[in-house]
Amino acid sequence: MPYVNVPNDLSKIKTKIAFNLTRRQLICFGGAAALIVYGVLSILVPSVPAQISGSSMIRIDGSGIFLLLCVAAIAAGAALLLKSTKHK
Repeated sequence: MPYVNVPNDLSKIKTKIAFNLTRRQLICFGGAAALIVYGVLSILVPSVPAQISGSSMIRIDGSGIFLLLCVAAIAAGAALLLKSTKHK
């Protein structure tokens, strides 16, 4: 069984980063928020018909890369959350 050193003074360990959320939660919620903003902006842009006709294709341009990064951030946050809950 592996041995883990646990410090006596746990007050120096900072688990909450911003808005009283952990790093894992920030990654997951940040990716979800970015997807929501992307969806709202794509609806409010006047060229919606052109976007809808092209939505059946997967294009790796600026929008496609942003979408892939958002999905990757959500997947990474979810994997980190599931990893931490599995060991408890």
